[in-house]
Amino acid sequence: MRWLEPGAAGIVAAARSSITLAARSWSWQHAYRYQRGFRGNWSESGAAEVAVVPEPFRLDAAAAQAGKRALELWQRRQRMGNRGMYLRFHHAFSDWWQRFGASEPDLFALNGNGVHGPMDLSQPDRVKINVGNPDLWVKVVDKYLLQYASGHPAYAALDTTENDGGGYGVAEYCHTPESVAMDEPLPGEAFGDHLTDRYVAFANRLQTELHSRPGFADHPVGLQAYNETTSAPPRRERVQPGTKMQFVPRMADPISFTEGIYTGWKAMGAPDDWVYRPNDLNVKIGLPLGQDRRWVAMQKLGYLHGARGSDHDTCYGFWSGMSGLGYYALARQHVEPTKSFADFEAEYCAAFGAAANDVAAYYAVFRSMFEQQILPDDQASRTKRGPAFLRWGRVGGVMSRYSNYFSPTALAQAGAALTRASARQLSAPQRQRLERLQLAHRHTELSYALLQAVSDAADPLAPYRCAYELLQFRLQHRDDLTINWQVLFSHQAEMGLPVADLAAAWVELGGTGITFEARTTDGGMEQTRGDWWVSAWSSTKGGVTVPNGTWSFDDTVHAGGAASIHFHPADPNWDGVYSINKAVSVEPGATYVFSYRWKRLLSDYPSQAATLQYPGNRVRFLSAQDDLVQHQGQTAVFADANSSEMDTGWRTQQVTVRLPTDSPVRQLGLTVYIAPEGDTWIDELRLDKLVPGIDRELSIEVFDDNGPLPVDVGLQGVRDAVRAPAQWSDLKAGVDLRVLITPVPVGGG
Repeated sequence: MRWLEPGAAGIVAAARSSITLAARSWSWQHAYRYQRGFRGNWSESGAAEVAVVPEPFRLDAAAAQAGKRALELWQRRQRMGNRGMYLRFHHAFSDWWQRFGASEPDLFALNGNGVHGPMDLSQPDRVKINVGNPDLWVKVVDKYLLQYASGHPAYAALDTTENDGGGYGVAEYCHTPESVAMDEPLPGEAFGDHLTDRYVAFANRLQTELHSRPGFADHPVGLQAYNETTSAPPRRERVQPGTKMQFVPRMADPISFTEGIYTGWKAMGAPDDWVYRPNDLNVKIGLPLGQDRRWVAMQKLGYLHGARGSDHDTCYGFWSGMSGLGYYALARQHVEPTKSFADFEAEYCAAFGAAANDVAAYYAVFRSMFEQQILPDDQASRTKRGPAFLRWGRVGGVMSRYSNYFSPTALAQAGAALTRASARQLSAPQRQRLERLQLAHRHTELSYALLQAVSDAADPLAPYRCAYELLQFRLQHRDDLTINWQVLFSHQAEMGLPVADLAAAWVELGGTGITFEARTTDGGMEQTRGDWWVSAWSSTKGGVTVPNGTWSFDDTVHAGGAASIHFHPADPNWDGVYSINKAVSVEPGATYVFSYRWKRLLSDYPSQAATLQYPGNRVRFLSAQDDLVQHQGQTAVFADANSSEMDTGWRTQQVTVRLPTDSPVRQLGLTVYIAPEGDTWIDELRLDKLVPGIDRELSIEVFDDNGPLPVDVGLQGVRDAVRAPAQWSDLKAGVDLRVLITPVPVGGG
């Protein structure tokens, strides 16, 4: 019996009519004594996921719980879990600034700016501590004793782990004389080149303080070798007996370098058994990267040097065709820690029967790419402080170089291996596994095509076409592949996949346009739900490419609305038409005022400023029904402002509509047509309903190179109305539209 992955599809067992068990007695004890396992990434959709994940792929509470349980069950079947003491290592002071920053600032690092506290007040959880302050040592122990009294197993040892970095490097660390005196620099080293000794000394001081308390004479203290304390063992301070340790080695470091870290720490008193806590599983871009053999090699190295627990951060859930083999091999290495990756690969591929060698060849394509190209590139570009992009938070460097590694030739080679596999004589379950792997490979091909399209400057519509095909495939095969789709969408958005084009494809495939719900708060209004289309714009700030041609921006509003939109023509000499349409739910007897405010800018074309001419914009204010202009006595204002000079002034137009109390009209609209020959800024497209008590609006912000420009508005929903493929053949270059929609209070609240 083998369990390749969570869920029924991962169970491999030969069909038998009966099972015969021989009578015998035996026992087995796991080689790992502390916790062992993968952190899961299953949680209900939050704001980040709502921002970039289409609704069918979001996790509600039930789906998140089911995914979490499936992963936990799979890990139990792989004999992962906990035997003995549970050692919790985490950033132990992440909430201290909020609790003690105002009252006891001396507890915190004197940073490079000469201030006790975080470098960035918006990141209080990243503040470093003043390890040389004896008052801090007492306070840490006092807090721990309260935690220990709760009986929770997470507090089996006092954790001393420093907070994570905030992006400011060594300037974040404490510069007080007391803390600096705990360092052991070599001649010529700058501050921060070696901080290990101060943190070993800090752990030792806490252990002394803890052991002075009644009943805690032999109680353990936890020390994590991480970040600045990972790159080198201590030079002066020895790790005190009874200390529990966790190592966070870097995957991209040479094996010999990592082995030197382990032996160096051991020479300075590190314990014989410790917890292995890599970030390697975070190195993902949603394509197979071939790290599987490296993962197992690093874990095996740790075991041979004393690792007796594991805490892998994090299992993203990219099983099918991406990391499934690597996840399986890592889990099996816990049970048989001295075996090689080849042993576990053979087990995994045996589930494909006669196609085992072909499946192994498929994975070997990506493994070769990683070991012969990606890893050496990282080694070549590494700095004094570690690897360049094969690390948590930096893997976008792989995405930016993807074309150096992935290629049509490599993908064709991998696909050919699966084609050969398909020709083998396979059982029904084996063929089903192979077909799922073939689907996964097709997903890789479509993802690669989208990346290629983004870099294809000759065809600005290629990203949308590829996004459409990829999203259509994901919708069709969502339940056929073992992939945490929510994490895949959100992670790839961070990695640079064109969220806006995927959003547009989602609308074209029948998804809803821009919609949201809001609720009143003491401070105004807050959004409680927003769909992918609007949030994708706000999260990327990079722009939705709107093809040249007739393009419309439609919305439906209640009680009032406006838009602040920047149309930036890729070709300043192109003369086309943009339209913005507004449709408003109206009430008989009310008065509505449409207003439009715009200007032209030359900031994006400074080199051409002397030659650009502006024949003017054609702006029209109309009702949603043309006959309403005459029938209801509406005044329609047409503007045709001509100028041969560079014009940066504002132009404003208004239309007032009064509806009689017996009016049958239930919806009123405004259309603005703009034909730019330069940079045109539609700063305000506004509708005000002039009746008492209607004062709720929304803000739409437009992002240019200098930041957002907010305008108070009232908006209910927006969707792109012109995305038909039939129109693409006539379209040329694009314009950038960047929109952020946020509820705000207006008027009397």
